[in-house]
Amino acid sequence: MKLVCDEIHYSFEIKENKVPIYIIENPKFYLYLLLSLKEEIDENKEGIFSLFEETKELNLSKNVLFIGDLLHLDFHNRKIVSAIFHQLKEHTLKDEIYAEKLEMEGVLKGFLYRIIDNFSYPLEMEDNIEYEDLFKLFHIHISENYDSYLEKLIDYLTLSYELGLMKCVIFVNLKTILGEDECRKLYQQCFYKKIPIILFENREYEYIIKEEEKIIVDFDLCEIHL
Repeated sequence: MKLVCDEIHYSFEIKENKVPIYIIENPKFYLYLLLSLKEEIDENKEGIFSLFEETKELNLSKNVLFIGDLLHLDFHNRKIVSAIFHQLKEHTLKDEIYAEKLEMEGVLKGFLYRIIDNFSYPLEMEDNIEYEDLFKLFHIHISENYDSYLEKLIDYLTLSYELGLMKCVIFVNLKTILGEDECRKLYQQCFYKKIPIILFENREYEYIIKEEEKIIVDFDLCEIHL
């Protein structure tokens, strides 16, 4: 994969076991890039960024997870919940559980009809059970019992990737939240799970991680590739 920006000459090839980092030192230009990127991903607007897989251009909104607020990892957002409920519903159609499913539906409908029959109101109900509504009724959700923020972050990335919600992740100012050791652990987990990641940072850090590839855009908008 390759992320291309019309405003930056150098384009990163997103390689296996490598972490591309855009270091943008000019605050005004940095804000412009991030706002443009966020609009393209969150609002599906055309902009200055493009993502390619070989020669095929990919829709940024459908293929990139944009994490601009590292303190807000929403396991209950609409995309994740819908994808999980879809998989659960598909599982109810499997042969080994289908007979049990029909039996459960019969018991549930019988129970509700017995309640309805006790009233003189003209009550009725749908014959088909919507399993998404049933999942919501029992509040099926992702457990968030984690020993560390890093563990939570890795699980969030893994879940989004395995549900098919993205092909790569873009972080904004990841290194303001994670230290060197935590960055190394995150990189290794992403390499192991084959999750491509891209970083946008507003300054360079003293420590060096050999898997990182950097393009620096300085205050005067000159580009330096490291």
